[in-house]
Formats: sequence, structure tokens, C-alpha cells
Amino acid sequence: MWLNSGNSQFLKFTENTLKNNELNRLLSTNYLSLDTKNQFLEQTNRRLEKLIGDDRKNTTRQLQKLSDSIEKHLKDEYQYQLFKVHFEEVHPLFYKRLLEIDNSFSDGNLKLASFIKMGFNNSEISFFLNVSLAAVKKGIQRMKQKLNIPPHESLREFIFKI
Repeated sequence: MWLNSGNSQFLKFTENTLKNNELNRLLSTNYLSLDTKNQFLEQTNRRLEKLIGDDRKNTTRQLQKLSDSIEKHLKDEYQYQLFKVHFEEVHPLFYKRLLEIDNSFSDGNLKLASFIKMGFNNSEISFFLNVSLAAVKKGIQRMKQKLNIPPHESLREFIFKI
């Protein structure tokens, strides 16, 4: 009877792990899609800014409005908030528990912690956040300090336990 219960718990654990892996893949796909859109908007905005340099008054005015609109959307935190909502569906209470440990975490800290929680390595995180590998490593180092994690202990293991 005890063996059967242990087997049942193992199967449930395995099923939950597979479900989390699938949801993490969905989260990363959504994030990549948003990142690709933002890259497109940035390129379009650069092209528009070049056109604004022309002396055509009416065209310039219209192009400036379009450029301002694109700039506003690029700075908008909507995409991150959407990612955050989906992440919290997969990992409920993660942000809350992390902020209970240190409530001074910025959105950048939370993004980094999210990708670590999803199981991505430093190179993948660098790609997703569009920052250098050195920036990711420095962010991890700073997060360890904020969380008072000794140098010989792993931030990843700490985050996986949250």
C-alpha cells in the first residue's frame, strides 16, 4: 500500500513537471514573439526618423506622429505585464515570495528571476533579454547579494525552491 502511494506521488510529480516544462516553453515562445515585434518596431522607427529629416512639412508632421506612437508603444510595459501574468499562472506566488524576501526587486530583477525559474541558461537569458552574457552574469551576482546567498551556493537552486 505504501509503495503504491509513493508510485502515485511520483507519477503526479512527473506529470506536474512535464506540464510546467510545456508551460515554460509556451511562455518563452510568447516572449520571443513580443521581442521580435519590438525589434521590428525599433527598425521601423529608425527608418521613420530618417524620413523626418526631409523638409516636407506635411509629411514630416505625419511621420513625427507615427514615430511618437511607435516610441510610446516601445516604452510601454504592456508586453512585460502580459508576460508577468502568464508567468504567474504557471508559477503562482513566485513573485510574491521573492518580494517577501527582498521587496526592492526591480522589474529587471524579476525578469531575470523568471527566466532562471523557467530553467533557461545564461546564454538563453541573454538572448531573451537582449543583453550581453556579462550583463546576465552580473545580474545574477547582484541578485545573490540582494538575497544574501553565500558565494558557494547556487542562485538557481535557491530560485527553484521558491
